[in-house]
Amino acid sequence: MKKIKTFTTKPLTALAVASAIFSGIAGLILFLHWNGFPSRVTLHFVSLKGADLFGTRGDVATLWGLGIAVAAVNLFLAEVFYDRSRELSYLFGGVNVLLMFVLLVSIGTIVAVN
Repeated sequence: MKKIKTFTTKPLTALAVASAIFSGIAGLILFLHWNGFPSRVTLHFVSLKGADLFGTRGDVATLWGLGIAVAAVNLFLAEVFYDRSRELSYLFGGVNVLLMFVLLVSIGTIVAVN
């Protein structure tokens, strides 16, 4: 059985933990404000036109779930490419952290607007 390298190397472990922290905070914000969402949730807001995209609170949960799925794919690709190209593996891990930070900001903004 192959040993998983993501959690045996310090840089990839740090990147995976950072992305898990960001996604956990985003999920916690979503969970704490779940019952406070109105029936129509504003998903996109432009300062000149106002709100132009609406959805349900399930759409916000789908956004978080898709972010987790993409993060899992990035972590898998970081694992696959570790032996071939460590730089590419670290790039996937870094993009994962950036993606989770953007997810955290977007869910925070959606909660703040609604």
